[in-house]
Amino acid sequence: MNDPMFYGYTAALGISGAILLVLALQPWLKTSTGMRVLNGLIGVGFLGYAFYLLFLFDGDEYRIFIYAFIAPILLLVQTVRQSKAQQNA
Repeated sequence: MNDPMFYGYTAALGISGAILLVLALQPWLKTSTGMRVLNGLIGVGFLGYAFYLLFLFDGDEYRIFIYAFIAPILLLVQTVRQSKAQQNA
């Protein structure tokens, strides 16, 4: 597959997944267990889909989920908010 949009999308999925996994694994962020689990699960899902698209996918149609661009931003904001609230408490 030689489609720049395809590679851009898989790169966005991989970067988003990696960021969410880092947020889930950081001990200095004082976030709830639920937020860590949510970040971790979505991060693994994004990385898994990126891996699938890059290495296992051989078709000519793929789905672009807008959540791959919105979810990491929303989760990052919520994680930072929760971390600041826990530090102030």
